[in-house]
Amino acid sequence: MTKKSLNSRKAFVKVFVATLLGLGLFFASTAESSLAWLTLSSGPVTNTFESGKINTEIKEQFNKIEKKNISVSNVSDSVPVYVRVMLVFSWVKTDGSAVYPKQPNAEDYNITGLNVGPGPTNWTESVVDGQTVYTYNSILQPGQTAANLIDSITYDQSNAPEGYVLNVDVMAQSVQAYPEQAVIELWGSVPGAASTQEDNK
Repeated sequence: MTKKSLNSRKAFVKVFVATLLGLGLFFASTAESSLAWLTLSSGPVTNTFESGKINTEIKEQFNKIEKKNISVSNVSDSVPVYVRVMLVFSWVKTDGSAVYPKQPNAEDYNITGLNVGPGPTNWTESVVDGQTVYTYNSILQPGQTAANLIDSITYDQSNAPEGYVLNVDVMAQSVQAYPEQAVIELWGSVPGAASTQEDNK
């Protein structure tokens, strides 16, 4: 039996809605020529009509048997952003040379401290194109880090196919917070808007 381990790979700022890939360097709404950035896997994307750049970073700790304190930081110089995260679970060979054809079931791993709820320091769970996505409910100002999405992910090696270990990819997407119309066009709504309205009643 192989030693318990998690194969940690970060996919910084990857877009997980395939249809958004066709938007190119920027998005402009027809009504207001609203401009927004999407941070892609190749790095920050700059709109030539603006001087700011989006730069977000996945935060986590990993000790080969546990991935913990998963969050996202806005390391941009001047651009406030909204962020959302997708987790991709897979079984991979211990040397990383192959991926098992069947994905892990939810029963194969343990998630503790999933921070989902309506508050401003919580995340909202939704489904986008069949994938579970977690969106932070508040704007991240430059230099800010979101509250943890997850405190800990562990698994039992006995649940893994022989010769394989659990791999957890944390993928993050970010979008410029203003103008809000651009956020709505891209994501369908402004993150946290519903919970904020409830809190203000």
